[in-house]
Amino acid sequence: MGSGTARIQLIHLPSFSNPVFWEVCQLGVQWLLYSSKVVDPGWPTLRVQGYEPVPFDGKRLRSFFDRLTSLSLPVAPDLSNRAGVDGASTQLALFGDLHSRVRFEWWSEYPPAWQPLVEIANEMLQAFAAPASGE
Repeated sequence: MGSGTARIQLIHLPSFSNPVFWEVCQLGVQWLLYSSKVVDPGWPTLRVQGYEPVPFDGKRLRSFFDRLTSLSLPVAPDLSNRAGVDGASTQLALFGDLHSRVRFEWWSEYPPAWQPLVEIANEMLQAFAAPASGE
């Protein structure tokens, strides 16, 4: 609990560049960003090492959470019967209280109905990777 309660987890596993693992936590009224190094990108056995605080504007972190939790979209997964080898896998999880959580995962292409969620996830990936992490 010293780092706060996890509220958002964002994992991006590209084929040809470094994977990233971000977690947004709430500690009282503070919103904090943490990063871990992905040491085994396998799923469902993804393993990370470390849990480092990253300077980032807490109001913006709270805004990401509020925007994500206000979305209303179908939870139906992609049923296009396609397959592939290369691409990027992305996972976004939201955590509430009393063990409530939801996790979305997509590989390169995403179900069209998930576009608002994917747009926020991509915005977060860019913001978290920016120098000085969006302060």
